[in-house]
Amino acid sequence: MADPAVESEVWMKKTDYRAELKKEYERWNELFTHGGQDPFYTDGTNLELVRNHIMFCKKSLEQEGGDMPEEYSWPLPPEVPQDYMARTQEIWYHGIESYQRYMEDENYQYLKEISETLPEKIKEETRLKTVLEYTGTIRRALEQRDYVTLRRHEHPERYLESFAKCRRQVEEMLRREREKSEMPQEQKKAEKQQEQEKAQEREKAHKPREQKENLETAGTNKKNGNGQLNLFQMVLRMSR
Repeated sequence: MADPAVESEVWMKKTDYRAELKKEYERWNELFTHGGQDPFYTDGTNLELVRNHIMFCKKSLEQEGGDMPEEYSWPLPPEVPQDYMARTQEIWYHGIESYQRYMEDENYQYLKEISETLPEKIKEETRLKTVLEYTGTIRRALEQRDYVTLRRHEHPERYLESFAKCRRQVEEMLRREREKSEMPQEQKKAEKQQEQEKAQEREKAHKPREQKENLETAGTNKKNGNGQLNLFQMVLRMSR
């Protein structure tokens, strides 16, 4: 169980806004110059967040009072467009290089060539369509100057590994299919017999419950039938 005194001390601990302010200025400069690694948002979006943090730190220092750190007097970073991205030229050329590596990769070429002949089951289980679409994604990103997507492909190793992994899975599933088709007739009959026996066992397991439900239904019907007969007899006697 946690010590209440320790929890209270943590709760009461104040944020060091002096240190935070310096850290946020350094972070803004790093993002503006070299960009970040956010897989979904632009550098401009993240720069705006850091700028807001800087304003918050300054306001918090004003509320605390006392001597202000040197960073307090630094000018507020300028606003930048939401779509701003650092290193655009570098990202662009890396994207072209990655696209070329994808298209030349022997595993990708194998998957592309065999994809039309594969059963849908194999395509779904290996996520073949998703893996092949990596090339389409980066091609569209190059056409549309989508630097956020291109930045995800700056290091193509994990996508190349996806091609290799998908190929291994496809080849393994095809091997199993061949073994199954080449299976001796007697072995096929034995496996079919086993499947039938399992189906019969499942059916037997359901029978007692069905019989119980049938008995309960029959009892209810009998009771209702007797009730109707007694009522008819009473009406007949009263009419006499």
